[in-house]
Amino acid sequence: MDNRELFESILVPSAKRSDEYESRVRGKRVQISNTARAAPAPASAMLARQARRAQARMRRAKGIPGPTASTSSGPCRPSKMPYSQAIMMNTLWLSYARELVGIPDSESSAESIDQLEQNLQNPAQLQSIQNTLLKADWTGAELYIVRSTNASVVHLCGIVVQETHETFRLKQSDQEKVRTVPKYNTVFRVQIPTSDNENASLLTFELYGNQMRYTLPARATRKHKAKKTIELN
Repeated sequence: MDNRELFESILVPSAKRSDEYESRVRGKRVQISNTARAAPAPASAMLARQARRAQARMRRAKGIPGPTASTSSGPCRPSKMPYSQAIMMNTLWLSYARELVGIPDSESSAESIDQLEQNLQNPAQLQSIQNTLLKADWTGAELYIVRSTNASVVHLCGIVVQETHETFRLKQSDQEKVRTVPKYNTVFRVQIPTSDNENASLLTFELYGNQMRYTLPARATRKHKAKKTIELN
């Protein structure tokens, strides 16, 4: 079958098939399809989720098992971790947090410490410190859940071993598995010691999980208006 016969067999029978072949196909390269080319990536996260759900429905309809944890391309979700390893993460985070807040090191003078205490008594300075903490990396921080619409997580305390868009994964000292805590409608408390000494004074901050949502790159560019309170529905 030559090109003309192939073209005319595809088209609906028409008296103009020969004319259309001469004007649109003859002597030209016509690419019918390229089955070897991969489909383009989804343009947004929403379209990517829809594509994954469609693929999952097709797998279930054909009885094909889904990808296992070893072949999944998503982020690693630690289910178990020694608490001693979480303690080391917390030690590193405290050093990082003291630099963010502006706590002077142990070799600083008494005047620097007095200046920090004055800054904490100034509402504007305190608001600036809280905004800085909202944009911080929380992996390694020890968080205490003060209030939440999810009653099962209230009063939990643990070290963050992983942060996602909507959750913190906490390692507790008395639990073998890592606990997932939602950020939405949850109030967290964090304490930052002013030095490495055991008897050092603690700076206590309460932060709203509604403002801590999103991952670090997205939080770093977000701005939050000062509010007296945020109601938890």
